[in-house]
Amino acid sequence: MICMSENFSPEMFCGLEKYGTSSPGIRGDLKKEPEDFVVEEIPIDIEEGGELVLCRLWKRNITTFRALDMVSTSLGVPRRDIGYAGLKDKRACATQFVTLKGIKDEEARMNINGLQVEPVKRVSRPLRAGDLKGNRFSITVRNFDPGVEECRKRLNRLTEEVKEGVPNYYGIQRFGGSRPVTHIVGKKLLLGDFRGAVETYLFRTFPTEREEFRRARRRLDDERDYSDALDYFPGSLRYERELLERITEKPPGDWSRVFKTFPVNLRRLFVHAYQSHVFNRVLSRYIENIDRNFPGKVPGYGTRLSSSEFDSLLREEMERDGVELQDFRFGGMGELSSKGTLRPVLMKPDLAVEKVEDNGATVSFSLKPGRYATVVMREITKNSI
Repeated sequence: MICMSENFSPEMFCGLEKYGTSSPGIRGDLKKEPEDFVVEEIPIDIEEGGELVLCRLWKRNITTFRALDMVSTSLGVPRRDIGYAGLKDKRACATQFVTLKGIKDEEARMNINGLQVEPVKRVSRPLRAGDLKGNRFSITVRNFDPGVEECRKRLNRLTEEVKEGVPNYYGIQRFGGSRPVTHIVGKKLLLGDFRGAVETYLFRTFPTEREEFRRARRRLDDERDYSDALDYFPGSLRYERELLERITEKPPGDWSRVFKTFPVNLRRLFVHAYQSHVFNRVLSRYIENIDRNFPGKVPGYGTRLSSSEFDSLLREEMERDGVELQDFRFGGMGELSSKGTLRPVLMKPDLAVEKVEDNGATVSFSLKPGRYATVVMREITKNSI
């Protein structure tokens, strides 16, 4: 078991080590309530008319994956027949779009437990990951540190600095939020250690996770009785319980079979999270040398590293982990393979201050796909200093 300080910083652990702005932040609390974090997906245009129903989905305090499962169960649409463009924060009020196959327009409605679905139009093809123009945000910071006037002054200064560009980190939700374990699991996979990947997901604890979950993980790590763990692992730990059930069905000789208990989108996310972690670490080391925006490399089997400083740092970080570029090609489990990509090292949000009142300060901005609002708000609050 790995112990961590109660002063553990998820941001630092996920590689977000530096800031792009120099003005002091306003401190404060994000996401005190889901209504403090409002996000609206900006959809792409899809040809109208076809066999699928494009629907608007509104969710409150639910992950996108959980919302899709609820839609599947309530509307009787197989999970594989639900298309979506991107993932949205859990603790938020989020509007996004989905496509449903094999359902009539009038049947494509639901309103249950913080989730609403309504049909928009029939379309010719399903939504796929990345099929969006961007996202609009309206975010409120509660309990900010300075008084109202000082808060307004700081926000005005920060607004101008943010527009000049801030590090385009992957946000901590990429790594699991309060339990940033996904990149650690991903590293195990890249090293060919499927047992280590499964056990890391089951055992690894973090101070930011709920205490009842930590107790269950510690007990299982100590006792290693997977069957008995089904009696005390909380029901809300869905994926953990599914892993335990698979392990107890038959003693696992093949841990890759156990790993396949995870849905395919989550399997991919583990590898993507490791790639993101390496990118963040490199960007944190390089950020002070950036004098222009350029596409940094996110490693994969198709990445070709040059002698540039950014690429040299990337090579160093991977060597430290014992990971090589060819490890991103999984022969026996091709859905995990990742070619790599390019990602701008800076983002320049169109930040605007909506209001500053005693009970909260609200800012709004839009971001292109793949950019993280929490990274922008990290520059505004600077809570990790």
